[in-house]
Order: sequence, then structure tokens, then C-alpha cells
Amino acid sequence: MIKPKEYIEKEYKKDLEKFGNVMCGMTMSIFYKDEKRELWPYLDHFLICQYELNLLNQIIYSNFNIDHKKWLEDTLPFSDCNSCPSNHGGVEHPLSILWVAERELSKRGKKFKISRSLILEYDKYFLNYIKNVCKNNNFSQLNPEILIKALKEDPDCNNDQVKRFFNIRMR
Repeated sequence: MIKPKEYIEKEYKKDLEKFGNVMCGMTMSIFYKDEKRELWPYLDHFLICQYELNLLNQIIYSNFNIDHKKWLEDTLPFSDCNSCPSNHGGVEHPLSILWVAERELSKRGKKFKISRSLILEYDKYFLNYIKNVCKNNNFSQLNPEILIKALKEDPDCNNDQVKRFFNIRMR
């Protein structure tokens, strides 16, 4: 199984190029088409990266707005779940990226589950990533400790929301 660091260094940008920079219900439909599925051998990794990067973007925009533009310049590119110009909906917040993918794929009879352990691996990867980005930039307010505190307090990423995502699936 490919690890987060290896996926991001070798596959992520290729997958993002195939997908584009807008994350919404319509753009996600590419994952549900049988003839397109082989183009996404690391779909779980790609979606978790979108979840993590959208989450960081949301937190930084909301809590460290003065540093947001610089963050966008110095971070990995991602498909923004708030950038759909047509308001297709379906993907309103970071965690919904995972919900929508699992729901829509299962509706079509596809076996697809995001594993809790893979999300935890990416959580660790992105915590280190945050530290490195902050270390290599001169942000006005943004620093890893305050960012982690903001993440813990954000309703879209607190433990209850993430646990709910996994518990709903277990029924």
C-alpha cells in the first residue's frame, strides 16, 4: 500500500490535474463512471488529501485570514469545495467530500470505504506538513500550535464529526 508521502510526491499532482480545481457534486461524478474508475487507482488517497487540504484552507481562511493568501501560494494545490461557480452543491464542507464519495459509489454498487487508519496516516502527514510550511514562511499570525487549537475547535473537524462519519457507515 502506498504511504501518504509517496502518494503526494509521486501521484497527487497527476490526480489533481485529471480532476481540476473545483470540488462539487457534479465534478465528483467522474469517480462514479465505470469507464473512468481505472484512472483513479488511489482514489481514497486523493479524496483524503482533498479533505485535509480543504480543512486546512477553511481553518486558515477563518482564523488567520491575514495569512490566507500566502498560505495558498505556498501550499499544495487542491480542489476547493467552496469554489463551484454553478452552485451544484453536494460538497459543502471538507468532511462531505468523504461522505459524498462513499454514498454515491455505494449507490452504484461499488465497494469503496475510506479507512480510519488511512485518514490517521494523512492526519500525521499533514501535521508535519503544517509545521514545515510554517517554518519555511514568515506568516503574520499562523503557527502550528494555534492552527492545531483552531482545528480542534472547528465544527467540521472535531472528533465528534469524524466519529459520526465512521459510525454512520457502521450501521
